[in-house]
Amino acid sequence: MPKLIEKILGFNKNIKNDSKVASRKPLLNTYSKIMDFSNQKVIKKELKGGSYIGPKFRNAWIENCLFDNCMFEKADFSHIADHGNIFNNTSFKTCKFQRAAIGYKGTRYDSCTFENCNFTGAIFIRGEFNNCHFLNCKLNGLDFNACSFEYCLFEGKLVDVWFRGGYGYSYGDKEFGIAKRNQMLNVSFEKAVLEDLTFSNECDLSTIKLPQSGSYLLFDNWMKRLTYLQSYPSILKGEDEKETEIFINSCLVHAPTQHWYLLNEMELKNEFGSIAADWIIEGLKAYDDQS
Repeated sequence: MPKLIEKILGFNKNIKNDSKVASRKPLLNTYSKIMDFSNQKVIKKELKGGSYIGPKFRNAWIENCLFDNCMFEKADFSHIADHGNIFNNTSFKTCKFQRAAIGYKGTRYDSCTFENCNFTGAIFIRGEFNNCHFLNCKLNGLDFNACSFEYCLFEGKLVDVWFRGGYGYSYGDKEFGIAKRNQMLNVSFEKAVLEDLTFSNECDLSTIKLPQSGSYLLFDNWMKRLTYLQSYPSILKGEDEKETEIFINSCLVHAPTQHWYLLNEMELKNEFGSIAADWIIEGLKAYDDQS
């Protein structure tokens, strides 16, 4: 796994990320104000202020740069390698991030807005998102590996997205640096639709804001509830019984390191059938009624 990520990120141990070694230089002066940095290394540069339509960063290596109070529209960030940068109060509208490597070396995104952006095939690792808004972006089939979110907002549909409390493997800190623990602090899904989401590695959901539409169930003591569900009385037979077993066994994979879990009731019924789903929900809730 680390070799695959290193290949995608263009991993180079000889390049250091130390902002104290040299001050950053203006990005545009260096490149004669031509906003095409495709296939280039952009290291220790800064861009402060301004609105930019259509800039190209495709396949660029961007490291230890500062983007402050910038507005990007229809920019191409596809296939970039993002290493230890700072994006502050910066907006991205209708931008491409396909197959981008985002967050490596703890890139910080502070008070940033992503609107109608495409993240198809993007690789996330160790990014820090604080007070960021994701508005109607294409967030499908993504793993926010060791990324942290605080006071963030998601609007629109999230499908097959994985939120973790840290790395998905024990050697993450050694290979990619110590990641900030993902507490999902006051993260809002109030105007989002959540389908097929996964939570693991001690991802704290205690302060998230649930979607306002649809029916979502937030549970604590996830492992204990699943264990209780295994012995919960059932008269289910045949396919319904098999579906409940599939649900329990699939959830038990990550439950030992996950205290909280969020379920979409309608999705549960569509995937496992109404009868099995009703029994699952009843059993999970019944855990609270134990004397």
